[in-house]
Amino acid sequence: MEMNRSLLKGLAWGIAFSCPLWIAIIGWLRLLGGLL
Repeated sequence: MEMNRSLLKGLAWGIAFSCPLWIAIIGWLRLLGGLL
């Protein structure tokens, strides 16, 4: 049970960090696409 909880916590942290990262990447691609 403890292992499962730490796994869920790691997954939550991964999602929390990757979502803003993907938003930033998509924003940059749109910006570059608009300039090009």
